[in-house]
Amino acid sequence: MPAQECHPRAGLPNFLHKVVQPGAELKVGYFGGSITAQTGWRVKTLAHFKKTWPEAKLSEINAIAVMNRPGLVGALLVGVSAAKALSWSLGVPLIAVNHID
Repeated sequence: MPAQECHPRAGLPNFLHKVVQPGAELKVGYFGGSITAQTGWRVKTLAHFKKTWPEAKLSEINAIAVMNRPGLVGALLVGVSAAKALSWSLGVPLIAVNHID
């Protein structure tokens, strides 16, 4: 499965604009970190979104994101290889992220 470049699309203002549209279909993506990794945090936030905007069709993005450039070649090889293996084993998309763009 080829990696896809991540292109942010105005973030929260874009989400808030779309979520109030009748029948809006939105996908919520969580990036790693200590808060989003807490047990139940993602379930609770998605439930909150669904309660707040019951007309919207909300779902989660299940994917693996990995920084693929720029960086030290050795570190990138280890990180990208681990992300590819995880993506393949879980059957979810792999998203390549340039952390400077």
